[in-house]
Amino acid sequence: MLENQLACQLYTLRDYTKTAENLLEACKKVSAIGYPAVQVSGIGPIPPEQVREIMEQCGLKICVTHVGLDGILNDPAGVIRTHNIYDCSELGIGCMPGEYWGSYEAQLAFAKKFAAMAPVYAEAGLQLSYHNHAFEFTGFPEGAPFEAIAEIFIESGVNIILDLYWLQVAGVSPIDWINRLAGHVNVAHFKDMTADGNRSIMAEVGEGNMNYPAIIQACDAVGLKWAAVEQDECRS
Repeated sequence: MLENQLACQLYTLRDYTKTAENLLEACKKVSAIGYPAVQVSGIGPIPPEQVREIMEQCGLKICVTHVGLDGILNDPAGVIRTHNIYDCSELGIGCMPGEYWGSYEAQLAFAKKFAAMAPVYAEAGLQLSYHNHAFEFTGFPEGAPFEAIAEIFIESGVNIILDLYWLQVAGVSPIDWINRLAGHVNVAHFKDMTADGNRSIMAEVGEGNMNYPAIIQACDAVGLKWAAVEQDECRS
């Protein structure tokens, strides 16, 4: 089971991690809850050495990050340095930039551009990854781009940070994609789904309508390394 492989996606706490002092207080609480690890995402401009010190003080491992596309493409040396300081071997992008969303070919063009950076990071011992949303499954005349995007990434050595909620929003099976991408997913984002009228909204894991017992079983079967618990939007 995944009990010892849980991570807190710090994007959930982004309003409380903008300074080093706030990050320390937030991570103390994350550690006290029982999380052994975090995904660094959405924090303020805190020097990586200080982030590492905070995590060590709280007993937390950095298992993965989200990094801005500009840094990944144009400052790989700086990104590699930061991740070496973090002692973190996997980095991803939070979302494909919106200018690529509008067509099948544009999404594939982005995938090829992003995948071309994978060998640069692999040479430094880092795993480049891509975090999905639902829009990659929108049907164009050519089909749903994610099928071809995943093929490009797998061939190039890019992993997928598989967001299970957005798969459900897209109307595809999270379990099917966990199995299809076996060996290419180290981290999955865990959040549940409920509804407000006709609108899908996020819920805490186990408080929605997704089949998490079966999802967890599938994740165990493919050897998922980290289940990063996330709430993009928290209900009051």
